[in-house]
Amino acid sequence: MMNFYKQETMNKIKYNSVMLTILAAVLIFCISCKKDHDHPDYNSNKAKLSLQLDSAKALYAAAVEGKQAGDYTIGSKAELQTAINLATQVTTGDFTQEQVNNASSSLTRAVASFKTKQIQEISVENLVAYWKFDGDVTDASGNGHNGTLKTGWIGASAATATDGGTLPVLSADRYGTAGKAYAFDNGAYVEVPYAAALRP
Repeated sequence: MMNFYKQETMNKIKYNSVMLTILAAVLIFCISCKKDHDHPDYNSNKAKLSLQLDSAKALYAAAVEGKQAGDYTIGSKAELQTAINLATQVTTGDFTQEQVNNASSSLTRAVASFKTKQIQEISVENLVAYWKFDGDVTDASGNGHNGTLKTGWIGASAATATDGGTLPVLSADRYGTAGKAYAFDNGAYVEVPYAAALRP
């Protein structure tokens, strides 16, 4: 009976030795895998990003900021330049393929956003009305929807309302050009007579 227990104990020791050996092998394998992950692969393909950069730089160089149709809104080129600079850093440094892909996506979004900032001309046949605020409130579309400068009512209720006594006043527009916009104080407004065309 003693030999049986001795044999069983020896089997358990052998089994435990084998298990420890297997665990040690797995642990060594895992450590070697971790070391591989500690060193990112910087061998990335930047060809697509470089082509995108060339295109974005050409778009930037040809773009003109201004207020006319075909121009880009003032300040929009600076945003595109920032995106170009960030993408350029990725093409010249050590980056993983994922980082290069992310830079490519970011540049694509920046270019798409920049293109939406180009001022578009509305075709004359599609104009219903066009108030330039160019010294007056005449409808420049030729459709006769001319406005009239009006004073408005001010007050907390209909019973206490009084005439504001102020007509809309010509002022500088958002670009600082004098006489190209109106300021509306004390309830002042522009009245345009009703027309079915103004309710498309």
